[in-house]
Amino acid sequence: NWKSHSSSSFRFGKGTNILLGRMGSGKSSVLDALCFALYGTFPKMQRKDQAVEHLVTAGSDAQFSEITLEFEKGGEKYQVMRRIGRKLSEAEMRKDGRLLAKGPKTVTELAASTLGVDYDLFTRAIYSEQNKIDYLLALNPRQRKTEIDWLLGLGRFDDAREAAQAAAGKLSEQAEIFLAEANEQRVAEAQTKAKDATGQ
Repeated sequence: NWKSHSSSSFRFGKGTNILLGRMGSGKSSVLDALCFALYGTFPKMQRKDQAVEHLVTAGSDAQFSEITLEFEKGGEKYQVMRRIGRKLSEAEMRKDGRLLAKGPKTVTELAASTLGVDYDLFTRAIYSEQNKIDYLLALNPRQRKTEIDWLLGLGRFDDAREAAQAAAGKLSEQAEIFLAEANEQRVAEAQTKAKDATGQ
């Protein structure tokens, strides 16, 4: 009961998988379902372009949609199940049949950590929404650099550089203060020695 799919099952193999069908047959809905299973949302839903009630097959008596996604990582088999409806939002994640997490937020966090990819990275670098495959090409050079830096996590290095510069600035200020105090002390010591030498 997910969108136009009353009951559908897909088995994807390694390499390239192609979905063929007429416009409106539900090809994009399959990709939205994959994203939803892992992260509890997908771009149209995130932007509020698609309401929860529109996720349930139109014209059916179903109260909710259900997505079950199975995948393998590191030789271990995982299964994510989500149900969503107007008054329902459930999720659970299992590994080799054993329950690991329950609840939409907890399952999303576990799925992201298991894959090593969060929602933002997934939707920008892995999942290209329909008519958005040229997203990076449509940006101006500066925006494209910013986006690619973000995807590669280079912003962390900028943050580290700024923090290092700030720390170096503070250390430099402290060094100047210490030198100034040391110079004053040397001047005072020299004056004392001069007095002693002259007997004054």
